[in-house]
Amino acid sequence: YEFIWNEYCDWYLELSKPVLWDEQADPALLRGTRRTLITVMETWLRLLHPFMPFITEEIWQRAAPLAGISGPSIMLQPWPESDPGAVDSAANADIEWLKAVIV
Repeated sequence: YEFIWNEYCDWYLELSKPVLWDEQADPALLRGTRRTLITVMETWLRLLHPFMPFITEEIWQRAAPLAGISGPSIMLQPWPESDPGAVDSAANADIEWLKAVIV
């Protein structure tokens, strides 16, 4: 809950809007932003599914194809696994600095 509302929606989604709405944005940047948004959302849907099965299944049915995932149900998808090597410490520090400036 905290991550979805206080990180994904409050920060990443809001910080992505200028790129998503910019008609002259670099196509690669636009694709990367969209891909990140949908990949993160699809992952947290799988994490939430045991607690909120009906709504996550409904949303996943629409989001999974956008994330390039096929399958009849979210229930048949693997549990997400973290990759500590994928953490970008510099990017995290930059975002924390930006959040501190804004808040």
